[in-house]
Amino acid sequence: MTYARWCTLVLLLTTCLALGAAQAQQPFTVRSNILYSGASSQVLDLYVPAPPRKRAALLFVHGGGFREGSKEQMALLCALYARAGFIAATINYRLAPAHPFPAALEDTARAVVWLRNQATVQGFDPRKIIMIGYSAGANLSLMVGLSEGSGVAAVVSAAAPSDLASLLAQTPLPQLKSDLREYLGGAAPELASPLVRVSPGDPGVFLFHGDRDTLVPVAQSVTLAQRLQANNVPVLLRVFPNAGHEIMLPNTPQLPNPNFETLVQEMTRFIVAVEQRP
Repeated sequence: MTYARWCTLVLLLTTCLALGAAQAQQPFTVRSNILYSGASSQVLDLYVPAPPRKRAALLFVHGGGFREGSKEQMALLCALYARAGFIAATINYRLAPAHPFPAALEDTARAVVWLRNQATVQGFDPRKIIMIGYSAGANLSLMVGLSEGSGVAAVVSAAAPSDLASLLAQTPLPQLKSDLREYLGGAAPELASPLVRVSPGDPGVFLFHGDRDTLVPVAQSVTLAQRLQANNVPVLLRVFPNAGHEIMLPNTPQLPNPNFETLVQEMTRFIVAVEQRP
Protein backbone atom coordinates (compact mmCIF):
# COMPACT_ATOMS: atom_id res chain seq x y z
CA MET A 1 0.00 0.00 0.00
CA THR A 2 1.36 3.42 -0.94
CA TYR A 3 1.77 6.25 1.52
CA ALA A 4 -0.90 8.21 -0.36
CA ARG A 5 -3.43 5.39 0.05
CA TRP A 6 -2.50 5.09 3.73
CA CYS A 7 -3.21 8.80 4.20
CA THR A 8 -6.51 8.44 2.34
CA LEU A 9 -7.59 5.63 4.65
CA VAL A 10 -6.59 7.54 7.77
CA LEU A 11 -8.56 10.56 6.54
CA LEU A 12 -11.54 8.37 5.71
CA LEU A 13 -11.52 6.71 9.11
CA THR A 14 -11.07 9.88 11.11
CA THR A 15 -13.77 11.64 9.10
CA CYS A 16 -16.17 8.79 9.85
CA LEU A 17 -15.36 9.15 13.53
CA ALA A 18 -15.91 12.91 13.41
CA LEU A 19 -12.59 13.43 15.17
CA GLY A 20 -11.00 16.82 15.61
CA ALA A 21 -7.92 17.73 13.59
CA ALA A 22 -5.66 17.28 16.61
CA GLN A 23 -6.75 13.66 16.88
CA ALA A 24 -6.43 12.77 13.21
CA GLN A 25 -2.86 11.58 13.72
CA GLN A 26 -3.21 10.39 17.30
CA PRO A 27 0.05 8.62 18.28
CA PHE A 28 0.03 5.03 19.40
CA THR A 29 2.46 2.35 20.50
CA VAL A 30 2.51 -1.34 19.62
CA ARG A 31 3.27 -3.98 22.24
CA SER A 32 4.19 -7.08 20.29
CA ASN A 33 3.95 -10.80 21.04
CA ILE A 34 2.18 -10.56 24.37
CA LEU A 35 1.38 -14.01 25.71
CA TYR A 36 -2.34 -14.23 26.41
CA SER A 37 -2.35 -17.95 27.18
CA GLY A 38 0.10 -20.77 27.79
CA ALA A 39 1.59 -21.74 24.41
CA SER A 40 4.16 -19.78 22.40
CA SER A 41 1.70 -19.48 19.51
CA GLN A 42 -0.90 -17.83 21.75
CA VAL A 43 0.32 -14.28 21.44
CA LEU A 44 -1.17 -10.96 20.42
CA ASP A 45 -0.08 -7.48 19.44
CA LEU A 46 -1.70 -4.65 21.39
CA TYR A 47 -2.08 -1.23 19.77
CA VAL A 48 -2.31 1.42 22.49
CA PRO A 49 -3.28 4.98 21.53
CA ALA A 50 -2.36 7.99 23.58
CA PRO A 51 -5.17 9.37 25.76
CA PRO A 52 -7.96 10.25 25.37
CA ARG A 53 -9.17 6.83 24.30
CA LYS A 54 -12.45 5.47 23.04
CA ARG A 55 -14.65 3.41 25.33
CA ALA A 56 -14.62 0.37 23.03
CA ALA A 57 -11.75 -2.04 22.37
CA LEU A 58 -11.36 -3.98 19.13
CA LEU A 59 -10.14 -7.57 18.82
CA PHE A 60 -9.10 -8.60 15.30
CA VAL A 61 -8.94 -12.28 14.25
CA HIS A 62 -7.12 -13.17 11.02
CA GLY A 63 -8.17 -15.63 8.33
CA GLY A 64 -6.29 -18.45 6.64
CA GLY A 65 -8.54 -21.47 6.45
CA PHE A 66 -7.78 -22.40 10.08
CA ARG A 67 -4.41 -23.69 8.81
CA GLU A 68 -2.32 -20.59 8.22
CA GLY A 69 -2.18 -16.83 8.59
CA SER A 70 -0.95 -14.58 11.36
CA LYS A 71 -1.85 -11.54 13.42
CA GLU A 72 0.17 -9.32 11.08
CA GLN A 73 -2.62 -9.62 8.49
CA MET A 74 -4.72 -7.31 10.65
CA ALA A 75 -1.93 -4.85 11.50
CA LEU A 76 -3.11 -2.16 9.07
CA LEU A 77 -6.62 -2.11 10.50
CA CYS A 78 -5.30 -2.10 14.07
CA ALA A 79 -3.08 0.87 13.28
CA LEU A 80 -5.90 2.79 11.61
CA TYR A 81 -8.19 2.39 14.60
CA ALA A 82 -5.43 3.04 17.14
CA ARG A 83 -4.82 6.36 15.36
CA ALA A 84 -8.50 7.10 15.99
CA GLY A 85 -8.20 6.38 19.71
CA PHE A 86 -9.25 2.73 19.98
CA ILE A 87 -7.37 0.07 21.88
CA ALA A 88 -6.91 -2.68 19.30
CA ALA A 89 -5.47 -6.18 19.44
CA THR A 90 -4.67 -8.74 16.77
CA ILE A 91 -4.11 -12.34 17.78
CA ASN A 92 -2.38 -15.51 16.72
CA TYR A 93 -4.18 -18.74 17.51
CA ARG A 94 -3.26 -22.41 17.23
CA LEU A 95 -3.63 -23.78 13.72
CA ALA A 96 -4.74 -27.07 12.20
CA PRO A 97 -3.82 -29.77 11.47
CA ALA A 98 -1.47 -29.83 14.47
CA HIS A 99 -4.20 -28.25 16.61
CA PRO A 100 -7.71 -29.20 15.41
CA PHE A 101 -11.01 -27.90 16.71
CA PRO A 102 -11.63 -26.57 19.32
CA ALA A 103 -8.08 -25.24 19.84
CA ALA A 104 -8.48 -22.06 17.75
CA LEU A 105 -11.87 -21.36 19.30
CA GLU A 106 -10.50 -21.79 22.82
CA ASP A 107 -7.63 -19.44 22.02
CA THR A 108 -9.93 -16.76 20.64
CA ALA A 109 -12.14 -16.96 23.72
CA ARG A 110 -9.07 -16.68 25.98
CA ALA A 111 -7.91 -13.61 24.08
CA VAL A 112 -11.26 -11.93 24.79
CA VAL A 113 -10.86 -12.67 28.50
CA TRP A 114 -7.28 -11.35 28.45
CA LEU A 115 -8.36 -8.15 26.72
CA ARG A 116 -11.26 -7.62 29.09
CA ASN A 117 -8.86 -7.92 32.03
CA GLN A 118 -6.89 -5.00 30.55
CA ALA A 119 -9.87 -2.64 30.63
CA THR A 120 -8.99 -0.78 33.80
CA VAL A 121 -5.32 -0.38 32.89
CA GLN A 122 -6.00 0.64 29.30
CA GLY A 123 -9.02 2.81 30.00
CA PHE A 124 -11.84 1.21 28.02
CA ASP A 125 -15.23 -0.22 28.99
CA PRO A 126 -14.98 -4.00 29.52
CA ARG A 127 -18.57 -4.31 28.24
CA LYS A 128 -17.56 -2.84 24.87
CA ILE A 129 -15.25 -5.37 23.25
CA ILE A 130 -16.01 -5.62 19.52
CA MET A 131 -14.74 -8.69 17.68
CA ILE A 132 -13.71 -8.26 14.04
CA GLY A 133 -12.82 -11.31 11.97
CA TYR A 134 -12.07 -12.24 8.39
CA SER A 135 -12.86 -15.64 6.84
CA ALA A 136 -11.79 -18.32 9.36
CA GLY A 137 -11.26 -15.48 11.84
CA ALA A 138 -14.83 -14.34 11.24
CA ASN A 139 -16.04 -17.85 12.04
CA LEU A 140 -14.08 -17.77 15.30
CA SER A 141 -15.30 -14.26 16.15
CA LEU A 142 -18.91 -15.29 15.60
CA MET A 143 -18.45 -18.52 17.55
CA VAL A 144 -17.16 -16.60 20.56
CA GLY A 145 -19.46 -13.61 20.25
CA LEU A 146 -22.59 -15.76 19.91
CA SER A 147 -21.66 -17.95 22.89
CA GLU A 148 -23.82 -17.54 25.97
CA GLY A 149 -22.20 -15.22 28.47
CA SER A 150 -19.42 -14.05 26.14
CA GLY A 151 -19.96 -10.41 27.12
CA VAL A 152 -18.91 -9.31 23.65
CA ALA A 153 -20.60 -6.07 22.60
CA ALA A 154 -20.77 -6.77 18.85
CA VAL A 155 -19.21 -8.80 16.04
CA VAL A 156 -18.03 -7.72 12.59
CA SER A 157 -17.75 -10.67 10.23
CA ALA A 158 -16.23 -10.62 6.74
CA ALA A 159 -16.66 -13.66 4.47
CA ALA A 160 -17.40 -16.04 7.32
CA PRO A 161 -18.02 -19.75 6.93
CA SER A 162 -21.04 -19.95 9.22
CA ASP A 163 -22.47 -23.39 8.38
CA LEU A 164 -19.62 -25.86 7.97
CA ALA A 165 -21.91 -28.82 7.29
CA SER A 166 -23.44 -27.20 4.21
CA LEU A 167 -20.09 -25.81 3.10
CA LEU A 168 -18.49 -29.26 3.24
CA ALA A 169 -21.43 -30.80 1.40
CA GLN A 170 -21.64 -28.19 -1.35
CA THR A 171 -18.14 -26.90 -2.08
CA PRO A 172 -16.53 -28.18 -5.28
CA LEU A 173 -13.06 -27.26 -3.96
CA PRO A 174 -11.04 -30.31 -2.76
CA GLN A 175 -8.56 -28.13 -0.87
CA LEU A 176 -11.31 -26.42 1.10
CA LYS A 177 -12.84 -29.79 1.98
CA SER A 178 -9.44 -30.98 3.17
CA ASP A 179 -8.78 -27.82 5.20
CA LEU A 180 -12.15 -27.98 6.94
CA ARG A 181 -11.82 -31.68 7.73
CA GLU A 182 -8.35 -31.18 9.16
CA TYR A 183 -9.63 -28.28 11.24
CA LEU A 184 -12.59 -30.30 12.55
CA GLY A 185 -10.36 -33.28 13.33
CA GLY A 186 -13.35 -35.60 13.47
CA ALA A 187 -15.68 -33.23 15.31
CA ALA A 188 -19.18 -32.73 13.92
CA PRO A 189 -19.23 -29.64 11.68
CA GLU A 190 -22.25 -28.27 13.56
CA LEU A 191 -20.03 -27.82 16.63
CA ALA A 192 -17.91 -25.31 14.72
CA SER A 193 -20.79 -23.50 13.01
CA PRO A 194 -21.95 -20.06 14.24
CA LEU A 195 -25.35 -20.71 12.65
CA VAL A 196 -26.07 -23.27 15.35
CA ARG A 197 -25.11 -20.89 18.18
CA VAL A 198 -27.62 -18.15 17.40
CA SER A 199 -30.09 -17.40 20.18
CA PRO A 200 -32.17 -14.43 21.40
CA GLY A 201 -30.10 -11.89 23.28
CA ASP A 202 -26.96 -12.31 21.17
CA PRO A 203 -24.92 -9.16 20.45
CA GLY A 204 -25.40 -7.24 17.24
CA VAL A 205 -23.63 -8.49 14.12
CA PHE A 206 -22.47 -6.78 10.93
CA LEU A 207 -21.91 -9.28 8.11
CA PHE A 208 -19.86 -8.43 5.01
CA HIS A 209 -19.64 -10.73 2.01
CA GLY A 210 -18.89 -10.67 -1.69
CA ASP A 211 -21.56 -12.01 -4.02
CA ARG A 212 -18.92 -13.76 -6.16
CA ASP A 213 -17.05 -15.42 -3.32
CA THR A 214 -16.20 -18.84 -4.73
CA LEU A 215 -14.45 -20.02 -1.57
CA VAL A 216 -17.13 -19.21 1.01
CA PRO A 217 -20.40 -18.55 -0.86
CA VAL A 218 -22.44 -15.51 0.09
CA ALA A 219 -25.27 -17.86 1.11
CA GLN A 220 -23.26 -18.57 4.26
CA SER A 221 -23.84 -14.99 5.45
CA VAL A 222 -27.35 -14.69 4.03
CA THR A 223 -28.51 -17.77 5.93
CA LEU A 224 -26.85 -16.55 9.12
CA ALA A 225 -28.51 -13.14 8.77
CA GLN A 226 -31.89 -14.83 8.40
CA ARG A 227 -31.28 -16.93 11.51
CA LEU A 228 -30.22 -13.86 13.50
CA GLN A 229 -33.31 -11.95 12.36
CA ALA A 230 -35.55 -14.87 13.30
CA ASN A 231 -34.10 -14.69 16.82
CA ASN A 232 -34.53 -10.89 17.04
CA VAL A 233 -30.78 -10.31 17.07
CA PRO A 234 -29.71 -6.98 15.54
CA VAL A 235 -27.98 -7.72 12.23
CA LEU A 236 -26.73 -5.84 9.20
CA LEU A 237 -25.80 -7.63 5.98
CA ARG A 238 -23.68 -5.88 3.38
CA VAL A 239 -23.16 -7.79 0.13
CA PHE A 240 -20.60 -6.30 -2.26
CA PRO A 241 -21.49 -6.87 -5.93
CA ASN A 242 -18.88 -8.51 -8.16
CA ALA A 243 -16.63 -9.11 -5.14
CA GLY A 244 -14.85 -12.27 -4.13
CA HIS A 245 -13.35 -13.61 -0.92
CA GLU A 246 -10.81 -10.80 -0.61
CA ILE A 247 -13.20 -8.18 0.77
CA MET A 248 -11.33 -7.44 4.02
CA LEU A 249 -7.87 -7.38 2.44
CA PRO A 250 -6.27 -4.02 1.54
CA ASN A 251 -6.41 -3.09 -2.13
CA THR A 252 -3.11 -3.91 -3.84
CA PRO A 253 -2.04 -4.45 -7.47
CA GLN A 254 -1.44 -8.11 -6.64
CA LEU A 255 -4.90 -8.58 -5.13
CA PRO A 256 -7.31 -5.83 -6.17
CA ASN A 257 -10.06 -5.08 -3.70
CA PRO A 258 -11.86 -1.84 -4.59
CA ASN A 259 -14.35 -2.45 -1.77
CA PHE A 260 -11.83 -2.14 1.07
CA GLU A 261 -12.31 1.56 1.72
CA THR A 262 -16.10 1.22 1.66
CA LEU A 263 -15.89 -1.70 4.08
CA VAL A 264 -13.74 0.37 6.45
CA GLN A 265 -16.18 3.26 6.24
CA GLU A 266 -19.25 1.15 6.95
CA MET A 267 -17.51 -0.90 9.63
CA THR A 268 -16.42 2.33 11.33
CA ARG A 269 -19.97 3.66 11.49
CA PHE A 270 -21.03 0.41 13.13
CA ILE A 271 -18.13 0.49 15.62
CA VAL A 272 -18.85 4.10 16.53
CA ALA A 273 -22.52 3.32 17.12
CA VAL A 274 -21.58 0.49 19.49
CA GLU A 275 -18.95 2.64 21.23
CA GLN A 276 -21.37 5.51 21.79
CA ARG A 277 -24.29 3.54 23.16
CA PRO A 278 -24.92 3.85 26.91
